[in-house]
Amino acid sequence: MFYESTARNGIKDAFPPVRAQRIDWIKATLEHPTAALSEGWDKTFRQYDATRRVAVVYEDFVVVVAMSLKLDGSLKANFVTCYQVDNSIGKIRTSPVWSLAACLHLPGGTP
Repeated sequence: MFYESTARNGIKDAFPPVRAQRIDWIKATLEHPTAALSEGWDKTFRQYDATRRVAVVYEDFVVVVAMSLKLDGSLKANFVTCYQVDNSIGKIRTSPVWSLAACLHLPGGTP
């Protein structure tokens, strides 16, 4: 998750120092009580996905997790990615607000 491709071929072969400086930001962003939480964009279906939670706190630093349920019914989050946003922060900040009800498709949430 902290490596990047130097040849843009999908093979992540380099550990960039810039990313290393932000490793601690992931936990801090996920635990921040006032993080801006929004739904993630599903580019395949060209719509927002309530099971993708995007958290933004530090200097437009984004952490994306995929939410699901464990077999025992408890909530689980899988790390997807994190990155420093450049020109798309406006789109992220105007995305639908993430809610647990919508994520779980509960009454009051979007299907």
